[in-house]
Amino acid sequence: MEPDILQPLRGLRVVELGIIVSAPTVGLIFADLGAEVIKIENTINGDPNRENTGSPGTGQFDFLNRNKKSVSVNLKTESGREVLLTLLKTADIFIENMAPGVVDQLGIEYDVVRKLNDRIIYCSIKGFGGGPYSERKLTDYPAQAESGLAYMTGLREHPMRAGASVLDMMAANMVVISSLSILLSGAMTGRRESRRILVGMFETGAFLLGPTISRFLQTREIPEPLNEVNFRWAIYDFFSLKEGKKMFIGIINEKQWDSFCDNFELNSLKRDPRFTVNEKRLENKKPLMTILNDLFISMNRRDIIDRLQKADVLFAELNRPDQLVDHVQLSGKLLQYKSCFEQSLDLKLPTLPVEIEGNFIRSAKPAPKLGEDTDSVLMELGFNSDEIREMKKKSVIR
Repeated sequence: MEPDILQPLRGLRVVELGIIVSAPTVGLIFADLGAEVIKIENTINGDPNRENTGSPGTGQFDFLNRNKKSVSVNLKTESGREVLLTLLKTADIFIENMAPGVVDQLGIEYDVVRKLNDRIIYCSIKGFGGGPYSERKLTDYPAQAESGLAYMTGLREHPMRAGASVLDMMAANMVVISSLSILLSGAMTGRRESRRILVGMFETGAFLLGPTISRFLQTREIPEPLNEVNFRWAIYDFFSLKEGKKMFIGIINEKQWDSFCDNFELNSLKRDPRFTVNEKRLENKKPLMTILNDLFISMNRRDIIDRLQKADVLFAELNRPDQLVDHVQLSGKLLQYKSCFEQSLDLKLPTLPVEIEGNFIRSAKPAPKLGEDTDSVLMELGFNSDEIREMKKKSVIR
């Protein structure tokens, strides 16, 4: 049993009409924190991620949908729509990331739902927020392009996507933060009213690039892609080790430079007029990197790490995601649960990166099979077994 401190949202009901990444990430965070999250899926294939076997889709569903319930309902039928509206009467939060206009076509738009539940927080994630582009479809990769993130991540002639669904997942965090702020406001004032939240992935990307935009407004210098320019510190880069790994080392002040030279017995380097201060090291970065690369490739990895720790400088080994399963810092914090697709497969996946009073979430329920909670949720809502049986006959529910 998890300590209550790790499930502060127990008793909160969240209904998720979410597909792929963004809305399911909202549900994931709420579910991990103890809320009851009911995932609404269609009666044919459910969330497209259930059948997404192409990279990076494989594995997404098991990660993003743990600790949830699945209700499979055909929202294109009047009876299916009534099932969802009945459920929304009991919900605290509703989250959807359908294409623009879809919830209106289904008859479950905000104005309809708030008349049934005057306390609901109705959350939408779209490609764009309100404005001229609000009806345009957008997913994570093109959102990274439109917002400038792909430009800043890549090279001058080769914009690149970040290595994760950054805007999907960051937009989800914005929804969680804003939803909880409304709940907190209601608790503080004693007045809880329905509210609509809209988060755009494009706007989320623009927010992440706020510091870059601010710098442009102050300097009028066109931003260069981050990987095309030198950082302000000469040693803030990757070095090759003889074991075939790469290590990032960052030295951000003169005290660290002196300590680094002392711990690696580089007195000649410390006295070299080319490297005495950071400005000179930047001017002579190429020969400095050659010297240090030759040094590190001749040393034992463990010895390098010990010396870097004593020098008190920034460093990190370059890992692939698959290596994190055995990472000494992370391996004891991985959630272990079964895949919903393959019962014999034991998953070890990252928990929420949150520690409360030194505790972190240690267990999880597998992602649900399609519609596995349909009957139990409908019975709780007051539908009897005959009504449920009839809806199954008519393919209203699965």
